[in-house]
Amino acid sequence: MMGTRLIFGCITRLVLTGDPAKLAAVTEEIKLSASVRGGSNEVVGIEAVDLDVTAGEQSVDAAVHKAWLVFGHIDVLLNCANYSGSLKSSLETSEGEWMKIFNVNLNGAWLVTKAVTKRMRDSSIGGSIIFVTSIVGTERGLPPGASAYATSMAAVNHLTKTLALDFGKYNIRVNAIARGLSDSDSLYRSMITDTNGKPEKEALPLGRWADVSKDFSSTIVYLAGDSSAFLTGTIIVIDGGQSLVRARMRSYI
Repeated sequence: MMGTRLIFGCITRLVLTGDPAKLAAVTEEIKLSASVRGGSNEVVGIEAVDLDVTAGEQSVDAAVHKAWLVFGHIDVLLNCANYSGSLKSSLETSEGEWMKIFNVNLNGAWLVTKAVTKRMRDSSIGGSIIFVTSIVGTERGLPPGASAYATSMAAVNHLTKTLALDFGKYNIRVNAIARGLSDSDSLYRSMITDTNGKPEKEALPLGRWADVSKDFSSTIVYLAGDSSAFLTGTIIVIDGGQSLVRARMRSYI
């Protein structure tokens, strides 16, 4: 997702990129949400661009170029392409599955960021790059059976820091949000398969799993806007304390 013109902390021009089969529905959902809120929070321009992050550098660059031309520039890149695969032992993970996870989560993130950042640099406008990763990519959030996914998320977290070093001189900031699990995540579903009715949520400090509709949006807006102008190379963990109680949570399962 790429945005321009942040007004009163809200993105008013938005380019969505990804699977064309899903973009139309997402576009309409955003338009409906914006019209309900109205006022200064309204998204006044929204376009969709087909982008396959696994299609190679030339294809990704062409899609980003098309997205750039929609509004003439891009101020913010929200990079949230994510594929977790299935939980299994490293010995049972195929090469194809391993490569798919890394092609989407790491290689794709790097290619899109590279294409956007080159244009930010050449136009001298600066900008904000935001990666959405997961607590499974942090030391305190490692679950069993997620070696490929967890390693790819850890790699993106580290990429965030190295890119911040590379891009700071162009007034381009790079940060990441390591998000907690929601009840729609495959990792969450695998963790509660054998709970036998035990209240696993009681093991969490805030007593609930993440709500993707509201728990991350304010931080994304903060990282996109001028209020975070001096923040770069930072991984912000937003998980309601889930990763602090991994051992305790496992005892509930």
